[in-house]
Amino acid sequence: MPSFRTATASRRPLSRNLLDYAALKLLAVRVGASESDRKRDLVNIKFRQNAGIDPGMLAKFVSSQRGAQFTPDGNLKFSLKVSGAPEILGQLRSLLEELSASGGPSTSHVGTAALDHAG
Repeated sequence: MPSFRTATASRRPLSRNLLDYAALKLLAVRVGASESDRKRDLVNIKFRQNAGIDPGMLAKFVSSQRGAQFTPDGNLKFSLKVSGAPEILGQLRSLLEELSASGGPSTSHVGTAALDHAG
């Protein structure tokens, strides 16, 4: 019986990561991220023009992250200095939740409004 517990325990993190990844994908769709990729510690998230992102929160994030940038075509580029799937998924989830303008009056088109706030 111990080998069964060990096998089950070793699969638990993988299944948890898959669930967290699926939840992150759903959140990304909800807030308007059309695609994303990560290469080493560099993350790129492409937002649709009508994404439900708070421009002020986006400007605050970009200004607080060394080397981060938001381009006029809706690409958010930044470094993510964590390793391991749980940490990466958690950081990305937190970021999308923070940027989400769910129901707030500041929901706007990402491409122009965020740059206006970035000043």
